[in-house]
Amino acid sequence: MFPTLLFLCLAITTHPRGDAIDGKGIFGTTAHDGTWVAIQKDGSAGTVDSAALQTISSDSWPGWRAIVLARPESFFRDPSTRSMMELDDGQRVAGGFELVNRSLQWRSRELGMVAVNLERLSWIGPTAIAAEASPERDRVLLINGDRVDGFVNSLQAERGVEVEVPNTTGDPKKTSMWFDLARVASIRLAARTTPPTGWRFWLVDGTVVDADHWKKLESNLAIQGCHLEGVDPSTVISWDQVLAVQPLNTPVVAMSSIVWSTADETPQQRLTPARVRLSRSLGPLNMRDVDLLGPGTFTATIPEGTWLLNLQLESTPTLAHYTDCTIRVLDGEKEIMTEHWTSLTPPRHLQIPLHGRTLTVVISNSAQGAFGAAIQLKDGLLISMTEAAIPATPPHPTAPTSPQAGSSLE
Repeated sequence: MFPTLLFLCLAITTHPRGDAIDGKGIFGTTAHDGTWVAIQKDGSAGTVDSAALQTISSDSWPGWRAIVLARPESFFRDPSTRSMMELDDGQRVAGGFELVNRSLQWRSRELGMVAVNLERLSWIGPTAIAAEASPERDRVLLINGDRVDGFVNSLQAERGVEVEVPNTTGDPKKTSMWFDLARVASIRLAARTTPPTGWRFWLVDGTVVDADHWKKLESNLAIQGCHLEGVDPSTVISWDQVLAVQPLNTPVVAMSSIVWSTADETPQQRLTPARVRLSRSLGPLNMRDVDLLGPGTFTATIPEGTWLLNLQLESTPTLAHYTDCTIRVLDGEKEIMTEHWTSLTPPRHLQIPLHGRTLTVVISNSAQGAFGAAIQLKDGLLISMTEAAIPATPPHPTAPTSPQAGSSLE
């Protein structure tokens, strides 16, 4: 464990929290590109003095909900990131398969070798499918577009992926099918989640990693007790690769991860139902842009607790030229805002304590039908207002081992 350091009062420029609706988002009100933004206990945001960050660590953390690097959106999309492996606790690793002593492993540019453990796997495949919902059964998607639903029983370098599927003849005995890895586009296991178990870090290439302890050492991030199986417990990562840091048990929930329900406007103006579309690019704190494609009513179920809503409303880029509708936002039954929205409407920043168990967005009165009825939720976060101590993190149950180099499957 790193030696305990004296508590450091880091210099920040604060912006008070309040019921606010204006034209700038959580990053736009506080920072320019390359500046660190701290989400504080009361939900307000402030820029962090870069010099003060030089001595920050898990033992000298000022109690923020999280810190996020304010950079252009394009910076979050590392062009070298092609495939991702995600675990059941939300940790993700950008990389690709590699054969190590006849064992199939996952190579990360930043972390080295990571074990591939089916018991912990959530999905594995290209980043473009990251926004897909988990299926009711395990699903293997082939590169020709075919999909096989069943139970993924094995993943081997020589034979590929084994899927148990129901017998088409009516025989209760299931049939095993093997698919060579060269034919597989993605593997997604049925929904099963476990909570995070440590400090969480978001990296530029899309990797999300948990650790017990950490410290910033000049231009590097030194972590101890890495929670990825197979990775050296003491790992050093360039600080330039870090996009966000979040302590354990300090909930900051991305609006893109909230369950949304939809209802069409009557009479219906769309050939297809009103729908929610998530951007494929997943940013720090798991933020994704959320496009609400109306006309219709969109309702998000808010988790139990006391939350501050922080998001920015913008015209959906692909439909911005046609947008001409009415946008209503409600906290439970209470109306937060109503506005006639056109292509000329500037972004609106909402920073409001939520009192209801639902957040509803109603898109109506479109002058262009479905083409003119859309809105985008950007940088959407729910920030917990419930005070919670940051306890000492117990050792992770997985005992990592350091693998040896091997030959690429490519």
